[in-house]
Amino acid sequence: MYEAASAGLAAQAPELAALTWEQFTSPDDWWLIPDDSGSPYKAELVLRQGIDRTVKVNLWNAPDRCGDAAPKPHSHPWAFTTHILTGGYGENRYTLAGDQVDAQLGVTHLGAASTPSPTATITKSPRSTSQAARSA
Repeated sequence: MYEAASAGLAAQAPELAALTWEQFTSPDDWWLIPDDSGSPYKAELVLRQGIDRTVKVNLWNAPDRCGDAAPKPHSHPWAFTTHILTGGYGENRYTLAGDQVDAQLGVTHLGAASTPSPTATITKSPRSTSQAARSA
């Protein structure tokens, strides 16, 4: 996992310092994100967080259920890109077209070297000017 994260960061966020083994294995640097039962479904290693940009490594141990046993449609109010390092994931996409909702169910994304779970991703999210103004 470390090798995949290190190589992915070098390729996708070369402006950051190289990821060290110490940083990757430090429990103080990871956030465990719990589901409603308190079990962690995701771990996040935030490498850069600022007004202009956030870069983090995510290790997905279970689907994002958004507070229930079944997935619920949700959105993110910020732009971001995700690069799959290991594994993959599936999602349902919903698009509003006039007064109709277009559903694309079961869209699958796999990394270049598909491996078993957990899925590891790098997420980069530049903030918009309006978000930066609200944060100031």
